[in-house]
Amino acid sequence: MNGRRRPVLYGPNGRVLAGGLYPSVGRSGRWYRPRPSVPADFSRAVTGWDRREMLDYSRALFAQLANLGSAILEKNWWAFGDSWEPYYTGSNRAWGEEASAFLREQFFPHADRHGRHDWLTLLYLSGIAWDRDGDDLMLLTEDERGFPKVEMVSGARIGDGQRGVSGGRVTEGRWAGRVIRDGIIFDGRGTPVAARVLGLDEDGVERYEDYSIGFGGRADLAYLPEWHDQGRGIPLVGRCQLDWMDLQDIDTFLKRGIKRATAVGLVRKNLEGEAPVGNEIVEEVLEGAGAGGGPQRLAYEEQEGGEVYWLRAEGGESIEGLNYSTPHPNVESFIARIERRGVKAVGWAYELLYLNESGRAATRLVVDLGNQSIWKQQRLGLRRTWRVTRYALAKGMKEGFLSRNPDPRDAFFAWDFGLPAPLSVDAGNDEQADRENLKMGTTTKALIAQKQGRHWQEVARQRKVEILALVEDAREIEAASGGRVSFERALELLEQRSPNPAGGVRGERLEGRGEKEVAEFRRAVWLGFQRDGTVSDVLANQTDLKRLTEEVGLPVNEGYDDPYLPVRDDAGALVGGGMVRDEEGDVIGAKPVEMKREK
Repeated sequence: MNGRRRPVLYGPNGRVLAGGLYPSVGRSGRWYRPRPSVPADFSRAVTGWDRREMLDYSRALFAQLANLGSAILEKNWWAFGDSWEPYYTGSNRAWGEEASAFLREQFFPHADRHGRHDWLTLLYLSGIAWDRDGDDLMLLTEDERGFPKVEMVSGARIGDGQRGVSGGRVTEGRWAGRVIRDGIIFDGRGTPVAARVLGLDEDGVERYEDYSIGFGGRADLAYLPEWHDQGRGIPLVGRCQLDWMDLQDIDTFLKRGIKRATAVGLVRKNLEGEAPVGNEIVEEVLEGAGAGGGPQRLAYEEQEGGEVYWLRAEGGESIEGLNYSTPHPNVESFIARIERRGVKAVGWAYELLYLNESGRAATRLVVDLGNQSIWKQQRLGLRRTWRVTRYALAKGMKEGFLSRNPDPRDAFFAWDFGLPAPLSVDAGNDEQADRENLKMGTTTKALIAQKQGRHWQEVARQRKVEILALVEDAREIEAASGGRVSFERALELLEQRSPNPAGGVRGERLEGRGEKEVAEFRRAVWLGFQRDGTVSDVLANQTDLKRLTEEVGLPVNEGYDDPYLPVRDDAGALVGGGMVRDEEGDVIGAKPVEMKREK
């Protein structure tokens, strides 16, 4: 025994508890500050009061800190900034076109019950609310004509209230006797079944209304969950709200110090500690700053371009500038560390706010993580958009704004939505990779269109319109030229789909084309021959180059014999006759054209 006392843990029966497999604060308490004991029930671990406090501070920090507000705004703009158009994927095309027009032209632009925003803007504002407030509630409602509408309720308006509740239970209405916690009503199994929305009547008296949530309910409560038994969302800012407050305070004090330092021009010390008579002097008494702890007078003189501070100096007179070295680089580094984790807590990246601090290699990983955070928001947005789309279609068919679809599955499930383009480090490189993957069959047009913020059906529909217009234009050109410009050539002039144009049908000549166009065309053909192995095949006497030249539309010299090699030797004589081979039988040249071909 070394004489050291070891902590002993006793159980309820008074016996010593064995244990210690994992490190414990209880066995090392003097080295760690006390930690709270967290209840197993989430609603008790985060009470309604805790959540309300986080909500208040989160909103204030969001509004007052530009870096925090910008991170939340940018994240949700990438998630909901554009697109989100509905696309019908069913088999009833006539009804699908009518329903698509109803959603795009009538419901989505006028979905807001209060007439302030379209559906896309409501989604964007909801995304901000999930990050800043923790959650929000969507109510499915209608106007006086029965036209479908939605109303967004802030999380600040969801609560228990003072009426209709006693001892944590509902006292009246459909859910009387049910447990209510932080505005959410639970059934006997702990499942959230309703949300209580608070408000004021015309006399300013508090009122409330309970809305059913979940499948078949009139309301949709949306938040980013982190716990299984979570009934309300938690503001993402709440995880680091103390850090953000520290950052705000430090920033305020630093700016205050810098402003004071820049206002001081000189510090002058003399025996009296006073400025000359006749100047505008401001005096202050600093208690306990003088000799023996007595008062010390401080006088300063207003000067144009700064201030001069006068201090008493027993040993003589001096004048000097104010030396101010704050903020120190270490302070700046500490501030950046706080800001990094605060921005990360709301699902964004520090490097996406300060692009100059990230190298290219790190940026790709940062962008991938940013897209993951964006997708979390979009998953909630898709769920909510599906919900509101089905509600709008059902109400539209019921009230006569839209003709009925006899197949419910086709009407309510045959839909897709275009998502905005994701973050990208190098859009050009990514597009080239997408084209190559499409050729190899490892991706689809739908995925490529989604990366561009479009839907593949929209692209295909518009492309069809453009191709038909090109065909009509090519026919007009062919007719106007009297046949001198072929239909294929007209299409090529209107739109060149390949960097190596076909040059016309077999046998078409290059007469009438510009020298530059002919030279570029021939160069492209020759490079193509080299890439696909045609040149090596000709030298090995395996390809009829004369026939191939004719097929691609180049002029053919009928005087040359096969193999067709329109070149000259060192003496300038045309070459096109028999092959010259080395000892191993490999072709190394050709004889002049005047000689007979070797048998």
